[in-house]
Amino acid sequence: MGLIAPVPAGARTALLFVSLGAVAVVGQVLLLREALVTVGGGEWALAAALAGWLLGGGLGSGAAVRLRPCSPGVLVAMAALAPTAGLLLSRSARWLLQVSPGQEWEPAQALLASCLPSALVAFALGASFAACCRELEPAGTAAYVAECVGSLVAGAALSFVLLGRLAPVLITLGAALLPALALACRGERSMRRAGYGLLVLLLVCLGIGVPQRLEEATAGSAARGLPVQAVSETPYGRLAEVRVADQRTLYLSGTPVHTWPVPVEATLVFHAVLAQHPAPRRVLLMGAPSGPLLEALLEHPIERLDVVEPDLAYLSAVGELPRDSRVVLHHRDGREFMTRSGTRWDVILLPLPGPVSLRSNRYYTAEFHRLARACLAPDGVLAFSTQPAGAYLDEANRALQELLLQTLSATFPEVSILELGTVWMLASPETQLVTDPALLAHRLGERGVQPGGLPPEILEGVLDRERSQDLLEQLSEQPRGLENRDERPLAVLLHAGTWSGWGSACVLPVLLVLPFLGWVSTRSGRAAPLGAAAAGGFATMITELVLLYRFQISHGGLYQSLGILVALFMAGLALGAAAAGRFRQPATLLRASLLGLGAVTVTASLVPAGELSPGALLLIAGVLAGAQFPAARGLLGGCQAPGKIYGAELCGAAVGAAAGGACLIPFLGTLSACLLAAACCTLAVLRLRGR
Repeated sequence: MGLIAPVPAGARTALLFVSLGAVAVVGQVLLLREALVTVGGGEWALAAALAGWLLGGGLGSGAAVRLRPCSPGVLVAMAALAPTAGLLLSRSARWLLQVSPGQEWEPAQALLASCLPSALVAFALGASFAACCRELEPAGTAAYVAECVGSLVAGAALSFVLLGRLAPVLITLGAALLPALALACRGERSMRRAGYGLLVLLLVCLGIGVPQRLEEATAGSAARGLPVQAVSETPYGRLAEVRVADQRTLYLSGTPVHTWPVPVEATLVFHAVLAQHPAPRRVLLMGAPSGPLLEALLEHPIERLDVVEPDLAYLSAVGELPRDSRVVLHHRDGREFMTRSGTRWDVILLPLPGPVSLRSNRYYTAEFHRLARACLAPDGVLAFSTQPAGAYLDEANRALQELLLQTLSATFPEVSILELGTVWMLASPETQLVTDPALLAHRLGERGVQPGGLPPEILEGVLDRERSQDLLEQLSEQPRGLENRDERPLAVLLHAGTWSGWGSACVLPVLLVLPFLGWVSTRSGRAAPLGAAAAGGFATMITELVLLYRFQISHGGLYQSLGILVALFMAGLALGAAAAGRFRQPATLLRASLLGLGAVTVTASLVPAGELSPGALLLIAGVLAGAQFPAARGLLGGCQAPGKIYGAELCGAAVGAAAGGACLIPFLGTLSACLLAAACCTLAVLRLRGR
């Protein structure tokens, strides 16, 4: 007899699968967030980690079906501890792969650091799910529903309660208590032993403060392996402060965003940009720079400085704003603020790190440029940073700068480049931009502005007019007719291409699509349900990625919302699987769900981003995807069917994550990627004829 009060057999089985679902979503969400921070590569890192997760889950499920490695109790205990191990592996990747602190990742290293931790955790969870389905027959659809319910509850708890309040390692170890209790309630002796052993281990670790020690030991992963003074979570990423000698640097999700002391070039750029306008009165600044930069702007005779920064924690880390009545702080998303403000500004400044992610890319697209033009006075000036200045451009960097310039030129008749510490692109609806440093210095002198206490003539010594003009001519030589758009974020893909050959590495996942489509098209007879499951997984993942990308476009932040969005999708899976279990014609149900999923996929790309409800569409996509599992199981039959279908679905989703996230969506655009996914569903439906 167990130490825990008896629980009915059906409830014990449901509890076990609910606990596995909870551990799975905790591991998935935290590892996806960790990939964004550790590698600092934007959404491609998210896609790579997601692909690794799905592939690992599919392989683990298949291995458990074919090999029967060990008892389900041991597998569940290992799966419960896997998210913690994966989290530590992700944070230790820089040390394990011998990437020096502060050094950029090579493509192979970054892919490995993003994919491997997720894949190993998902392998353990996939193997435990398949093994429990086999041993606890007839679990089947009920197990799938229970797992989805666990994922739903855990996803909601992560988003609304846990994230930002508890450390990630503590969350993963706390989640592991659920499978431990579920195993301890089992009637099988081997499972109870595994549960008791896991429970004792977890309680000891929590009692002696292991989570806190592990957090402190691995904090450097948030700042490229450098020694970290403080780490905090925000809705938009992980902030880490680094001090080296007299220099202080602030990192946001692995990307350096502020450095103190402020370089003199940074203040000179702000002065040079404001000098472009003959008499700036209203200035809009995206993001909250440090005090010296704001003070540089306030040296000019402006009447109002609107500072837009939605992240309060980030604002606190940067420092207190100058006490000046002209400064008005807005805690809102930048694009939303501009859309609803109704104000016309003389100067709009965007000191951003470039299109490193979809969040920052929103300020480098044709849609934003049109919005900025509508918000500028006729003689207004738009200025944004693109990259560190350099004498030469390699092929990938040149392509990125050409794209940004062409996108800007399509909206503004007047464009120019200012190179001083960083490359800045400037544009105006009507006013001819100033390229003569002497004229800029003259305007500063008329306003009584002394940059950094130096005479205005300092600009004549540091601004190279000919060099800036040469760079502008180089980037304008071969117009390619391409634009960086919200729905086709080419700049994000090209920015990845500036990372030591990332351009070719990002194209490789596309090669997975052709053999995958060929495999789906040849699945017939008894194998047709497996092809349908894989096609459904592929389309579901493309839909999920498109909706997450478009959520990022419309809301500006995905980091904090991952948990609730995943929870909504899992809720749909549970509803779909539960409802489909009552349907008597599995072939008809499978065809209908695939065609419906294809329609939802295309709809996800057609609805305007401002009118889109990603949560609702994720829920609907989840319902249709969830209905496919019991339908395909009914067609395939046999005790191994759940594991096989689960594995095929995850492998198809892995192809969708790898190819869709890395290339299809950025290069082809959301609509083309969704049409391809819908075509894959249609192909699978055709192979189900006669079933």
